[in-house]
Amino acid sequence: MAYIYLVRHGQTDFIGKILCGNLPGIHLNDLGKKQAQASATYLSKLFIKAIYSSPMERARETASALSQISGANVNVQEFLREVNFGDFQGKEADFLLAHPIWQTFIKTPVEVTFPGGESVLNAQKRISDGLDALSLQHQEKDEIVCFAHCEILLLAVCACLNLSVNDMHRLTIHPASVTLVEWTQERKVLHLLNYQP
Repeated sequence: MAYIYLVRHGQTDFIGKILCGNLPGIHLNDLGKKQAQASATYLSKLFIKAIYSSPMERARETASALSQISGANVNVQEFLREVNFGDFQGKEADFLLAHPIWQTFIKTPVEVTFPGGESVLNAQKRISDGLDALSLQHQEKDEIVCFAHCEILLLAVCACLNLSVNDMHRLTIHPASVTLVEWTQERKVLHLLNYQP
């Protein structure tokens, strides 16, 4: 069992403008760097056993702020990548909002497989299996931190609460916010959601 702090990466210049997904070369902007520092300061009060991050630059940069304070290394994990939006990655918001597949993703995401990407259900299985594996690697009550992305973290919270994937957009996870879950294969408890230090 472990206490897993799930942290979304900080602000970038592209949030709300294009769908970044797993595109390379997306970095924190000045606000995002300040948000990362605020989250790091909050989390540095913990007895952190390990730091894990998505391989994407914006997540690793957010994780780096905590690493510098705590001295713990950042371990990159593929399962923390954002949902693979496939052909939709890099598209502007207006395109997405007008597209039938994206409209379905907002209303009933359980039905969606992104062209050239993955299904929403497979993305949830990826994050759930990854967190299961991490919980088995750590001792009871270990505190670990995972840095990732909005939609994949929403799917993790739905899994924690045994909510339908269709409920994911009823939740909110802001940039650099902190969510805390107690996670084992048998028991999952949400202790904190979308806290913004």
